[in-house]
Amino acid sequence: MEHGGSTEFDSDLSRADLYLYFSSPEVEAWTEYRLVGGVDLAVGLGGALGLVLGMSLLSLLRMALRLMEKGIRIEKKKSRK
Repeated sequence: MEHGGSTEFDSDLSRADLYLYFSSPEVEAWTEYRLVGGVDLAVGLGGALGLVLGMSLLSLLRMALRLMEKGIRIEKKKSRK
């Protein structure tokens, strides 16, 4: 797109006029849309965080139960002797 222009200045340089001329009157318009709103983002992050924390707590609980089972087995072996 070609353009031309001219600039005029006042003698005291307190004001300037700028004139732009374009060879074509066509205008491109762009529109942006939000794919995810604020509430949707919060819900998604909260759900993911809940899943991660839930799985972490279940893993810790399972590990604690296994350690307790091993401890009980060791105690039973010691008491048999």
